[in-house]
Amino acid sequence: MRRLLNVFRLAGKELKSVLGDPLMVILILWSFIVAVMLEASGAGDTVYNAATAILDEDNSMLTRQITAALGPPCFQPPLMIAADQVAPDMDAGRIMFVLAFPPGFEADAIAGAMPAAQLEVDATAVSQAQLGTDYISNFLAAETRVFLTGNLDAPDTALRLELRRAFNPNGDPVWFKSVSSLLNQLSLLTIALTGAAMLRECEPGTIEHLMVMPLTPLEIALSKVLANVVVVLAAFTLSLLFVVQGVLNVPMAGSVPLLLAGTAIYLGAAAAIGLFLGTMARSMAQLACW
Repeated sequence: MRRLLNVFRLAGKELKSVLGDPLMVILILWSFIVAVMLEASGAGDTVYNAATAILDEDNSMLTRQITAALGPPCFQPPLMIAADQVAPDMDAGRIMFVLAFPPGFEADAIAGAMPAAQLEVDATAVSQAQLGTDYISNFLAAETRVFLTGNLDAPDTALRLELRRAFNPNGDPVWFKSVSSLLNQLSLLTIALTGAAMLRECEPGTIEHLMVMPLTPLEIALSKVLANVVVVLAAFTLSLLFVVQGVLNVPMAGSVPLLLAGTAIYLGAAAAIGLFLGTMARSMAQLACW
């Protein structure tokens, strides 16, 4: 009983130390509110409303069919563009994708000559550029297959991948990225706070004062782990309820209490890692590098 009281008293001291540090409070608020919202609202794993232009030098039924397929919500309605407008419009950032059809594209496709269309991409938005390239390639292959065979389900390869998303059938990137960001912040902040708690004792030399008191090393370590687990778990819970479910409107499937119980167990392990790093590091700069 005496050892438990020692742990709780030291944990209370650690809680006062963490919550009394304005920089730590700002870091916690930023990590679980601002950072989660910024990452969730960033570019996801889908293309949405990308600016597209068509350079059609064939002006055939096939090229018009492909152009009609490149529409919302993935792409803006394509603009017809001249060859001398491509470079200025892409340099100005008005267009991300330009699909160019050479003369005789439809005739070569009918003859089985496998014609090539040129796709120019503004790759400054790296993720969207890569995803959009894949989207346009799939649209091009699918519409060409429909034009030549008259059948949308005509086989194009021996193997076709069917993608199904559990609990997020529309593939909303906010649903994926908000929870992923919350878990990332959970790990980073737990390790950083616990390591900083140990360094706050080591740098001014107060760890020696604790060691000569009637306390065991286990009690000191458990108090720091317990205090930081309580702080991070409380911030995680509030962020889950008010930021993820409230502001971002992400539904949670499953048991939230079970999630919090598993999170508490994980936080104990992460805090132990932070405690180890804080013991090995000699300064906050060194801890940050690790």
